Amino acid sequence: MSILDKLLGRKADRVSLEGEVIAIRWNPKLPDYGLYVAKKKNVILNEGIGRVSGLLNGEVSGYYDYIAIGTSDATASASDTSLHSEIDRGLATTSQETTSITNDTAKWVKTFSFTATYTINEVGICRGTSDDFLTRANLSVTVNDGDNLTIIYKVKVQSA
Repeated sequence: MSILDKLLGRKADRVSLEGEVIAIRWNPKLPDYGLYVAKKKNVILNEGIGRVSGLLNGEVSGYYDYIAIGTSDATASASDTSLHSEIDRGLATTSQETTSITNDTAKWVKTFSFTATYTINEVGICRGTSDDFLTRANLSVTVNDGDNLTIIYKVKVQSA
């Protein structure tokens, strides 16, 4: 913002991305199995901010359509470019929903099925099979053989 803008009382237009991830562990063969739900804030990665900027004006193509999960407990940082210890990723069902204004929130949903025990400590939204990530979040969900883990990821676009 310029000095003239400040003197005239003009405010800068700002847009922010704010995301959260919801993880739901369930087992279809064990109806009394404890349903586990975790809700965490995420980190929008620097690489993701650059791609979003390029999507706005057509300088880049391709959108974020996959959710990836991993086992590293390293703290999410904006400078990350991928998960630290990815074990799986898959094509998510995508949609938009209204949080504050019409279609202001992008949503991804993916269910993973397990045949072994893991502690899922990281999750992110990525573009296909590339190491091009928009977000990364830390969580801690232990899954066992026969368990399913549904990841619901939301990113809200808003004026800041």
